[in-house]
Amino acid sequence: MALSSNDYAPMLCACAHGDVKAFQALYSAEAANMLAVVQCMLENSEHSEDVVHDALLLAWNNAYRYPSDNTNARDWLYGILASRLYNQLKALEKTTQAVEAALLSSISPRTDNHASIVASITSDMESNTPGRQIRDGHALATLVERLPASLLSPRLIARLNQSVAYTLPSKQTLKTAEGESVYPPLYDPSLRWSMTRARLQYLVRESFKTAIGQPIEERLFRRWLRQAPRSQRIESMGLPRRSVESYGGDKLNLRLDPNRLITSISFPDKIERRKFSNQFLWKGDWDQRKHDIRTSSRYVFIDDIWRHRLNPEHSDFYQRQLKKIKQGRPYRSHHKGILLDTPERVLAYIHVYLFYMEDMACFGFDESQGKDRVGIAINREGYIVKINKGLHRLAMAQVLGVREISVHVRAVHQDWWQRITRGAHGQQALSRLFDALPTCQPA
Repeated sequence: MALSSNDYAPMLCACAHGDVKAFQALYSAEAANMLAVVQCMLENSEHSEDVVHDALLLAWNNAYRYPSDNTNARDWLYGILASRLYNQLKALEKTTQAVEAALLSSISPRTDNHASIVASITSDMESNTPGRQIRDGHALATLVERLPASLLSPRLIARLNQSVAYTLPSKQTLKTAEGESVYPPLYDPSLRWSMTRARLQYLVRESFKTAIGQPIEERLFRRWLRQAPRSQRIESMGLPRRSVESYGGDKLNLRLDPNRLITSISFPDKIERRKFSNQFLWKGDWDQRKHDIRTSSRYVFIDDIWRHRLNPEHSDFYQRQLKKIKQGRPYRSHHKGILLDTPERVLAYIHVYLFYMEDMACFGFDESQGKDRVGIAINREGYIVKINKGLHRLAMAQVLGVREISVHVRAVHQDWWQRITRGAHGQQALSRLFDALPTCQPA
């Protein structure tokens, strides 16, 4: 289906509002062209279809990001394809020389400007930096006009339609404990009762917290801000974390290089972890339990599946899950609505994370992704340490080599607090805290 350049922006806008017909029109217009471009550089037809599928699904999920300026919508779309394609070429260890030769041999007939188009593509490939703003896809979009469109397989069309259907809300879709829709390929009906029970328990806890817990915390926090009588007792109890976060807002957010954040703190004692979860000032020796994030289970998992992204069946995670299935104890989580009792479900689970990583590689780190912001704490020496919030996303950023992410200060050690507040209390103490946070560096 032929489209004019003016048709793409409205189509992306419709996709941003969940219009499936607009997405179908988009892939009807461009999927065959994208496939033709990709097949110039990839010999494996399944790899080519994977790249096109992911690029179009990334466009569907991120259509709301399309800038309202004069950015060419088609170039924007092909910029997404470029990010996904270059990651595939990197995984295959394709050299720029091999890509250049493959492109030049595919273009027929040749014209004088073909060399400059190919040079632009290979230059973009060499400078492919995960996490930067979406690249210019003009060179790939221009190349399309020099190639015959490929034929779309029924398999690719079915995958695209099914993948989009999975992203759409449905009244029949069961919710996780925290209200997120389950991912259908990973859900099993045997989880229904345990998920419903977990959801009810969560709603009861949240209702109690909203109706009773948070109002009490807020009154205590306001007393402390005013330095009302006995306010020092409130501070010695740790200050209500949620109230401090509400008061501080973006002042508690820091930006840093994720590859420098390698020190993590663990809380093996569940009672201690629950107690600290409601406090902003943490006492004790919690910051002495240091671990290297790169040895954590989350980092190992993310690094493992990314290294084996071309063949996830070869990953250690996949092999471990197959072993558990054979032993009759597959991984299940009623909190997440996941049951990995077949090889197909294990692969689907891996691909969920790989797709998140492709999204991050293309669009950068998005602090709104995930149910929790990447949480950090400030230790007694004033250094940043990682705590158990957003560990998967941090691991993704580190494995991809993203250069900057946003993190959220959830707690500070009381010793450091006393040192930087210098005897101040209430608003003045928080003002000194907010001034000091940007100077903190990873441990």
